[in-house]
Amino acid sequence: MEKTGKEEMIRPTCCSSKVDALEYANDGLQGMDEDIVELLHKIRESQEKDPAATGAHCGFVTFAGRRFAELAQSLQIHADRNQWQVSAAPPADDLRWSDLRGSRELNNGKRLVGCLCVAGLYIGFMPITLAITVFAKQLDVGPFQPLWNAFAPTLGLTIFLSLLPSVMMAIFRAFFVLKAESFAQHKLQFWFFVFQLIFVVLVTTVGNSLLHKFTTLVEDPTSIFTVLGESVPNVTHYYMTYLVLQWSAHAMEMLRYMNLIKFQFFKVLFTPEEAKNLSEPENQDSFGFGARSVNLSINVVLGILFCSISPLMPVLAMIDCLLARLIYGYLVIYTETKKPDLGGAFWVTQLGHMHLALVLYVILMVGVLQLRSDEPAPGIIAACSLVFVLWSFIRFRQQFRWQRLPFKEVAFVAEETLDQQKDEGRGEGELSAKCYVQPELRAADSLEAEATLA
Repeated sequence: MEKTGKEEMIRPTCCSSKVDALEYANDGLQGMDEDIVELLHKIRESQEKDPAATGAHCGFVTFAGRRFAELAQSLQIHADRNQWQVSAAPPADDLRWSDLRGSRELNNGKRLVGCLCVAGLYIGFMPITLAITVFAKQLDVGPFQPLWNAFAPTLGLTIFLSLLPSVMMAIFRAFFVLKAESFAQHKLQFWFFVFQLIFVVLVTTVGNSLLHKFTTLVEDPTSIFTVLGESVPNVTHYYMTYLVLQWSAHAMEMLRYMNLIKFQFFKVLFTPEEAKNLSEPENQDSFGFGARSVNLSINVVLGILFCSISPLMPVLAMIDCLLARLIYGYLVIYTETKKPDLGGAFWVTQLGHMHLALVLYVILMVGVLQLRSDEPAPGIIAACSLVFVLWSFIRFRQQFRWQRLPFKEVAFVAEETLDQQKDEGRGEGELSAKCYVQPELRAADSLEAEATLA
């Protein structure tokens, strides 16, 4: 390592003084070059003797053009589709190399443990949610009782749910096999939405009679229409308060208060520039793509579910969406650091959530019409729309293949790629310098080249 003319200073630990970055790095690397090159030689010798001994069950293939990559993803390589699975690789800087190195048996075992942990989280949270609601209703705060009755139950639930994504992300990172960090966000979007749908919408709706309602549904599944028809109209004011409270949550994110708190703390120990770098990015567990997508989806679900019972609910939900568009449109583009995504997976999952909201809306309205009408005809007519909603959902999931471009469009993209390669001075079959190689192996290759030249 050589100096470039500008002296860089770093802190080895948070409480230590600054030292020269180049000298510190050279001291740490001293004596490691020979060990790395020797280990690399041993790995390659073992690969020549038995390639399967040091190989992994997965790997990366870099194609010269996008059309060849699209063709490879469409091939049926084996009769068993689980034997070979080909998919587009996530960004190289977002990969979780440790998850890709594990064996299939170990990964399956970890996944089972992770599912059990998530199930335990669901079971354990149910009594806590009911306890918060019951306690908030029974607590007497004197002259502030009307204000407490309006905001305390939803405020406590909001604060408790804000800690839940961190717990789920810890489970996903520890037990689930993830190709990249962005996949953890997508998994959080699925499980956290189911969690909020059950414990924020359904459990709070049926209230203290949850066990009785569940027993009724097991004995007679068709009673779900009556259960929702009786319970949901009684909690419209609760969810109106909940939606209004979400506006303040969006406004708090606009302030980026957690980043500000971290910046003020680190500024005491470091320079303002170092404090700014240490305060970024925001907590991805609670403020990442997954948690934000779920919170917005739940608010829209509430607007759809109560649109006929309480006409003010969709208005509040629309205001929430407009605020979210304004606030997050500014934060993501102008303020927050750029993060890798999955190319539309979060948006498509949210569209699936909207289909589920329509199913719940139809079931609710069938129950309401049955309870408030002497004739079964209104409920039967409303139930017929459920067939169309289910057909639309199945068509959306099966007919539209959004994961990959049609080959006709890929051909045009290939022509643009060739023009770009010519502008960069590369030929048609040459690859770009950014390949999917572990950082450790890149350093080992450079060290081996230097040893060979020496």
